[in-house]
Amino acid sequence: MKKVGMLLLPILIFLPIVTALFSVKSHAQENAGNTVEFILHKRMVRDVDYTEEVFHQNDGLEIATDQKDTLLSQTEPLNGATFQMYELTDYYEKQKGQMTSEKFVQNFAAMDRSTINEQIASENLEKVGPPVTTAFDQVGNLGDGIARITAPKKNQDRDAVYLIFEESVDRETGLDVDLDQHAIPIVAILPIVDPMDHTNELSQIHIYPKNVGYLRDPYFFKYGRQQGSQETGVPLQGVVFALYQLIEGKKYYLDMSPSIDLKNKWIEPQANDPLGDVNVSKFISDKAGLVTTGGRLLPAGTYYFEELKSVDDYTISKENKKIEVVIPRSWQNADGQPNYVTVNGQEMAELESGNVPKVAYTEAKPRVYNEKTDKKTIEDSNKQANLTPDRQEPKEYTWLSYPKANETKSLISLIGIVLIIGAGLKLKKERGEKNE
Repeated sequence: MKKVGMLLLPILIFLPIVTALFSVKSHAQENAGNTVEFILHKRMVRDVDYTEEVFHQNDGLEIATDQKDTLLSQTEPLNGATFQMYELTDYYEKQKGQMTSEKFVQNFAAMDRSTINEQIASENLEKVGPPVTTAFDQVGNLGDGIARITAPKKNQDRDAVYLIFEESVDRETGLDVDLDQHAIPIVAILPIVDPMDHTNELSQIHIYPKNVGYLRDPYFFKYGRQQGSQETGVPLQGVVFALYQLIEGKKYYLDMSPSIDLKNKWIEPQANDPLGDVNVSKFISDKAGLVTTGGRLLPAGTYYFEELKSVDDYTISKENKKIEVVIPRSWQNADGQPNYVTVNGQEMAELESGNVPKVAYTEAKPRVYNEKTDKKTIEDSNKQANLTPDRQEPKEYTWLSYPKANETKSLISLIGIVLIIGAGLKLKKERGEKNE
């Protein structure tokens, strides 16, 4: 172990480890105060944006906001994360005779969340104050995702040791957060000193706990085929969709928030016209027929893609315009089997590094159809309609009626016959008068 003012295990965003902030005894000058303030900067990174560079070695100092390529530029602040601090001094004192501080930290690193919870219960660890939840900072104007905890520096003349444990993330944040694998507990062993000046004991300790927000990015393939056929069909490019959810029976559509925003906003479309409302996000099928949400992070729940505009010669039934998307509450079920997102009742292969997997392209699944009715089918339908006209009751006409064309021809013939008979009778009468 390196003898420095503070020994720190790096926080790696993807490893279920415990981060330790602790120092060896140094020549740090006594701080006038008896308490220390921990300032938690809760950060969130989406798995689609994750790179191995997204980590920060907590040193107790605040990250300068003007620095580029830092944790701040690669993550988003997260409100609604609840932390509880526990007194760990007695437990640490019992263990330190048998192991180094580094080994103590490594033991915590090997524990999963359930084991840590068992440890809290079995050791009867005392809570330090009430739980705190990250929110907009009203004290120091540090922005969103901030929580503050004040704790004593000493425990019965011993340097205090604390466990800061993330208990939950509010579902109202609208985010999928995997606490089991990616919420990193923090062990802080006081005093903690300025890494650039070991004589300066920090009275404010800035810590940057992080989570990975797993992206549930639904997608499907829009295909077209002949009406009534069971063929695979062809991909349709240029079909326009919107995504909505039902809130108290009303449709609320996903708005145009940028994809880096971890919080989705749902709106009612202007004039009840989602296609014409520029604030409603539109998703358009590509040349492979693929429709995605463009990297938008969706929490567990039920959503619907709604087809707003099809392509020429293809139609979709009213029922099929509503494409159901179901996102499960967790990645795995109780048996450890994956919980798949379903689209239109079909299981969706999970994204790979934020991209639609090759198997999905190969199988074109999940797949939703529009149907095509060609000209020949339309002509055949029209011929069939002419061959089987609608049955109608016989009509009676008067001399003042206006019969149809075929009926007019029959009427003219009838008038001609009457005129001929009339003329014949008149001629016969005239001949009879002459004979007399």
